[in-house]
Amino acid sequence: KAIIAEVPHLQLVADLSHFTCVTEWCSVPSDRNERLGVDSMDRDMLTEAIDTLADHFGHIHGRVGSSQSPQVPDPRSNRWKNELDTFEHWWKMIWKRRLQKFPEGQFTFTTEHGPPPYQPYFFKEDDVGILSHVEEVNAWLGKRAQAKFREIYTQS
Repeated sequence: KAIIAEVPHLQLVADLSHFTCVTEWCSVPSDRNERLGVDSMDRDMLTEAIDTLADHFGHIHGRVGSSQSPQVPDPRSNRWKNELDTFEHWWKMIWKRRLQKFPEGQFTFTTEHGPPPYQPYFFKEDDVGILSHVEEVNAWLGKRAQAKFREIYTQS
């Protein structure tokens, strides 16, 4: 907060998947914070930080992480639904704020799921399909993000 106060035009990259891994936190945001005291360690402080910085994010690294890894193997899987919901919630927070503050401004989003060793998977010597898998995940996530952004844009 202090840096933003000193440099109010600072633009940041929302590479949020590293935050979930470092903080070991990735939970679908809720109204829980309103019910808790400001000193409670059970508050969703990551969502609060994203909300504080939302006006300053000019780019999103579109990668879904978890509490244990900066990248889930496949966000299309129901196994990672909670994480996907969480990241989409945060991305929507950022998009809404950016559209309110800069309705004609530019904003970028890059799908960021990467290959091994970044991509968690079980190694098999004959597994040459992992790179096409990563490409499929990025294409799917990019189309999904476009659709979600379009919903927000048409509502504003």
